[in-house]
Amino acid sequence: MCFTVYLGSNIILPEIKWNENNPQFFTQQLSKEELNIKNHFIYPEVIYLGSDESCGCGFRHALLNYDENSWLEVVDTEEDKNEQKNHNNLVSFIKKNLTDEKYCELYSIWDEDFKQKPLIFYKISLNDIQDQNFFFKERAFYKCKIS
Repeated sequence: MCFTVYLGSNIILPEIKWNENNPQFFTQQLSKEELNIKNHFIYPEVIYLGSDESCGCGFRHALLNYDENSWLEVVDTEEDKNEQKNHNNLVSFIKKNLTDEKYCELYSIWDEDFKQKPLIFYKISLNDIQDQNFFFKERAFYKCKIS
């Protein structure tokens, strides 16, 4: 199962096609199976965000440790450069396409858990996503200040 990240906004965002020969950040419209994810967003337009791993696993992420109610960071030092590049490309995508917006929303969950409600809510700035210590947390919902 893959980690996934979704972006909600007031406008329809462009699709960046996945290229198997040149793996990198991409976006795609929601599939029929993913439509339930929209129920968690205030904003009407929601898009899937993908990384160079062809899913959201290429973003730095943290998994919920249900026994201790805490998050365990998934750290792979060899992948760190690629993860940072994915985060940087995500921030660039938002800056380029949401120039007139003040906020966007992000929700990070496991693939197929579309009906699962967020467990925690954060308010972040767009620049926080580029911080080396930022991890998308499992079932975390982010209200992200763009400017």
